[in-house]
Amino acid sequence: MSTPIPPNPYEYSGVNTGYPAEIVQEGSFKLGVALGVIFGLWGVIGTLIMARAETKRGARYGFLGRLVATIFFAVVMVLVAD
Repeated sequence: MSTPIPPNPYEYSGVNTGYPAEIVQEGSFKLGVALGVIFGLWGVIGTLIMARAETKRGARYGFLGRLVATIFFAVVMVLVAD
């Protein structure tokens, strides 16, 4: 008895659209962004430990967005204070 071969996500999907079959994403990108923005580094660490791939990606983007916004506002405040 042989083990079954897992399905290839790039196989013919039954509809001739010219594009590969849809790849299922695991996790929620929007939830990850929210966790990264609201909880910062703690949110990123938590998602890296417990979340799925898309949520981890979203948390990294959210944290980087928070970091960029913080640096931007700090620079603006320093320039305006003069």
